[in-house]
Parts: sequence; C-alpha cells; structure tokens
Amino acid sequence: MGNKLLITKDGRECEKCKLFYAWEFYSKNKRNKTGYQCRCKMCSSVNAATYAARKVKAQAPEPGFSYKIQCFCLAKAF
Repeated sequence: MGNKLLITKDGRECEKCKLFYAWEFYSKNKRNKTGYQCRCKMCSSVNAATYAARKVKAQAPEPGFSYKIQCFCLAKAF
C-alpha cells in the first residue's frame, strides 16, 4: 500500500512534512488510534490558513456586479 509512517511511544512522523516529532508537537484527537492528530501543529496551522484564504477568496463577489448588489451578497454570506 502506501509508505508506513514511524510511530513510537516517544512520537511519530508527520503525515505532511514527514519529520519525526515528539507527541507534544501534535494536537490531541481521541478518534485516532494513537490519540493524536496525524499532522504536526505547524502543518495543521498552515493547512488551516490556506483553507481560510481559499474560503475568503471564494466568497468575494464577481467584478461585474454593482456595488449595492455586492454589499447585499456579502451581508447574506455572513
């Protein structure tokens, strides 16, 4: 199948950056077998920031709309 990530009692490899970190560098997740997220906190924050930027960009109105319609559409989005 895929590449196996190293998981020990001291820590694990991050799924995204493939670097080994101690458990303190991972957020807790009780749904996961290990009890921690599969991505380190740094990779998770980068992923969240890029998602937020895409979401804001997707909510921006198209340039062809009038100003009043843009304000109305933005007000309904929030």
